[in-house]
Amino acid sequence: KCAALVLGDYNRNGRSKDSASAIVQIVSENYASSATAEKILVDEVPDERRTRRRTQTTKQESVVLIRKAPRV
Repeated sequence: KCAALVLGDYNRNGRSKDSASAIVQIVSENYASSATAEKILVDEVPDERRTRRRTQTTKQESVVLIRKAPRV
């Protein structure tokens, strides 16, 4: 079993946040015995696809795959 998350990275007040890496780290640190997480795809978001076209916040999206560990 697995879950796929699409997360947007963003820039605010000159600071950049990589939300996908944060989720991967949380899963690795807190759920290592029951799940694994990996960032499998990073895609740039073109200006014309953004909801707010003049904003500089979301520049890329990442797909994170979280897999449940097999039972032993």
